[in-house]
Amino acid sequence: MRLLCHQHLKSDNLLGKYKAKQFIEIINNPELIEDFDMDLYVKIIHMIMDYLQITYHVL
Repeated sequence: MRLLCHQHLKSDNLLGKYKAKQFIEIINNPELIEDFDMDLYVKIIHMIMDYLQITYHVL
């Protein structure tokens, strides 16, 4: 993941550079998770499963 971010930092794509810097900042300065929302977690897992089914169905 780190290599991918550094590739974006060196590109001419301004949005890619901006997003790579944002991502690196988040990774370098993580915040402690104090609350865990199980409903949100389940929704995200369902979205990922739906995405994988669509992706592999098309392939």
